Amino acid sequence: MNEQEIAAQLAHPHGERAAEVGEKLAVSNQTMIRGAMDALALAPGDRVLEIGMAAGRHVDELLRSAPRGYAPRIHYTGVDISEDMVQEAQRINASWVAAGQAKFIAGSSDRLPFADQQFTKILSVNTLYFWNPLTAHLREIVRVLQPGGRLVLGFGSRDFMQQLPFTQHGFNLYQPEEMATQLQHHGLEVVDVQHRKNLGEAEGYPGIQKDQIILTAIHSNQ
Repeated sequence: MNEQEIAAQLAHPHGERAAEVGEKLAVSNQTMIRGAMDALALAPGDRVLEIGMAAGRHVDELLRSAPRGYAPRIHYTGVDISEDMVQEAQRINASWVAAGQAKFIAGSSDRLPFADQQFTKILSVNTLYFWNPLTAHLREIVRVLQPGGRLVLGFGSRDFMQQLPFTQHGFNLYQPEEMATQLQHHGLEVVDVQHRKNLGEAEGYPGIQKDQIILTAIHSNQ
């Protein structure tokens, strides 16, 4: 794939390459996903929404990583713009779907098909680059997150991401302080920003050192 095709598949995995893209995302995003899951601070009764779960290979780990006895009381919903990824996530997590603890649906985060204040925790990893306009997606996230609920975003900083040639094709890039400001404007109180640097070379791009942002915010009661 050329750089433009890579960008298009990352934004919306589809077609014959969808499963391959899902596998690569599971590997390349693994460290960031685990950091984001840790930041969720799962608790009994949590209703978790993930935006852009791709093939959802981490969902089993997310539910099993909850403190002992919590997992049966946690429900996970994944929403992805790609129908192909939804089908793959349903296949991979068939046992959790059958148990009624996980479900996967196709949709976009600027038009979430959920009731107000439906979720206690929301996470998204490496998807905010495609939230255009950003404000429409943040408004929807705030709408479906209950007051006091937690939002965790994982993403690469602009300084890192702009070194990757495919990001020239439709990616919106942010520094952590810029995203923190945007969240605060939408009624989310930023409580933690982890900036992880020098995490090894970016896959397929020798010499470019990865860094990751894990940003945690709480929906204020105002």
